[in-house]
Amino acid sequence: MKLNHLATLAANWQYHLLVEETDVDTVLCSFIFLLDQFQKRTEIMSESDLQDALSIFARFPTPPCAATLGWELLDANFEAGTVQIGFLAKSDFCNPSGYVQGGFLAAMLDDTMGPAVVVKSRGSMFTPTINLNVTFIAPAKTGKLVGNGKIIQQGKSICSLEGELFDESQNLVARATASSRLVSMAKAVGR
Repeated sequence: MKLNHLATLAANWQYHLLVEETDVDTVLCSFIFLLDQFQKRTEIMSESDLQDALSIFARFPTPPCAATLGWELLDANFEAGTVQIGFLAKSDFCNPSGYVQGGFLAAMLDDTMGPAVVVKSRGSMFTPTINLNVTFIAPAKTGKLVGNGKIIQQGKSICSLEGELFDESQNLVARATASSRLVSMAKAVGR
């Protein structure tokens, strides 16, 4: 069931309330039940997407830079072209003030956005970064960081991406946009 189907159902229930004078509680219970089913279906679809995405990334060796950052796929949505990636900011990443140095945050954002295309293309495309623009919002402490990456626009050879990086308290620490080339995964990694 898609969101436009929910809007249609809501219009139907409005009709039942206004024209047929159906009991409000009956209509409300019915609407809540269907919303609950929609949420469960979305969660199941997300779990399925995550399993499929994990199998795609398992086909390739983990790059040493991703391993250094503690890269871990947490969630994926093939249709939307979005991913959620976990990272582990180590004390080795800190600058003299004790916060994670911006270059590591930029690398985490870069390694969040590209995988959105890998997921959307089901592993057929690789995205070398052409341009990366990072805005640092707040200092990042060591520990778990979570990046959300998504495709803004995808053409035949270039795509525009966006990413956000959050700390363990769900505070936004950095945001990025990037332009990337679309290259066949087989060509990029020799498979």
